[in-house]
Amino acid sequence: MSSLAASDRAKEKAKATPTLYEITNSESGRIDLASNWSADSSISRDYTNLFTLDLAQEHYLVCYSRDSGTADAFEILSANPYFRRTTSKLSFEQGYDALEPFVLGNRQYVLSYKQSGQFSFTEVREDLSLSEPFRFIHSRDPGMSVGFTMVKPIVCLGAVYVMGYNFETGNAVLYSLNVTARSFAPDAPALSARHVWRRSWSPGWTRFAFFTFGGENFFLKTNTVRPNVNIDHVCDDPSDGAVPIATRVKLENAQNLKICQSFALQGEPYFAAYASDGTTVLYRFHGDCQGFTPISSCPTISEARCIVPIITSESKSLLYY
Repeated sequence: MSSLAASDRAKEKAKATPTLYEITNSESGRIDLASNWSADSSISRDYTNLFTLDLAQEHYLVCYSRDSGTADAFEILSANPYFRRTTSKLSFEQGYDALEPFVLGNRQYVLSYKQSGQFSFTEVREDLSLSEPFRFIHSRDPGMSVGFTMVKPIVCLGAVYVMGYNFETGNAVLYSLNVTARSFAPDAPALSARHVWRRSWSPGWTRFAFFTFGGENFFLKTNTVRPNVNIDHVCDDPSDGAVPIATRVKLENAQNLKICQSFALQGEPYFAAYASDGTTVLYRFHGDCQGFTPISSCPTISEARCIVPIITSESKSLLYY
């Protein structure tokens, strides 16, 4: 997710200057990162969550502040200055730990989550206004929603599901998200959610990087408590959950990485492995999803707190924030 961990939010002195890196592609298939923009005062360094939205054929970067509960929207441009602030203020609520966009029924939504266990699902309209949220919490097992350190909406065979994982306990859960005949409140989305799968994984999994191949869902995850690197597959029937298909995968500097961020280029999945000293290694996932190949090592800014892929028909970049 493009959100900042609590430990990162506390490191006020370690705020990096937001920097955009263009993804360049050579004839040999090598990809690199080339810095082409660095924020002055156009994008504050005080946001806690960043994500992109596609609305009415326009592309936006949305930047949320956990303390205020509001978010600023920037139109994504194909040339300098690359981001143009809109007049829209998106008012979510204070205190969300994660925000993730997704599409359901051709409508754009944002999943917002607090570690108290509360999910909120809000529709974002084409004018960047917000509906009232549909709220969901599962306060007991099986399927308890408290304490997730990773949440991610995914699409399985056209249906939307939400995965959650708790770093401390190893609790892994999948919920289905469905459209209902009527909404519970006049301006809230007509949605319902229910628990469909739960397992106890090892504690310590972090730096999740989700990707798709052949229309199926996979994710890379690294463990810092019991050092390991896995690639997992989300089953076509999510009631069967997710299973590891590759384990003990070799990933250079795995225990010292800060971020693993996936992105796609021309239908092929890649990920950026980032260390706080500013070293980024770009990898391409193998077609059998059993591993990955390093493509290039690129110098980037140090102490970035998240990486946001900016992938459109006109822009193929990574924003380091």
